[in-house]
Amino acid sequence: PIKRKEEDVILIVEEAPLVREMLKHMLSEYGYSTVEVGNFHEAIRMIDELGDRMKLIILDLTISGMERSMVTFEIFRNRSPKAKIIGTSSESSDERIMEYGAAGFLLKPFGLNQLIAMVENALKLGGTGGSQG
Repeated sequence: PIKRKEEDVILIVEEAPLVREMLKHMLSEYGYSTVEVGNFHEAIRMIDELGDRMKLIILDLTISGMERSMVTFEIFRNRSPKAKIIGTSSESSDERIMEYGAAGFLLKPFGLNQLIAMVENALKLGGTGGSQG
């Protein structure tokens, strides 16, 4: 496991409240601090508010369709260039987020081990991780 600083934050951008809560719970069990939002506008507000404290974004790619998600990905990356981004989706074709420079991709449904391995890999290797699923 990597060393975590309490001020380091993972932003969870997930439309489904139950999935948001599950991600928060799983990550907090491993000592990660999280902030959860349910839509694009809340996410932008939190990205601006958290600044460099935000080390990772877990982005639900199905929030508004894939083409828009690629735009969303670029906006997030431009607003927070130091933060790594892991995409999540129930559509395997969404794995192409990796071509845009994502730190990882998780195919839903995914388990705790997959999530933690992906998060630790993204944070440890500076975002050169692969896909799991």
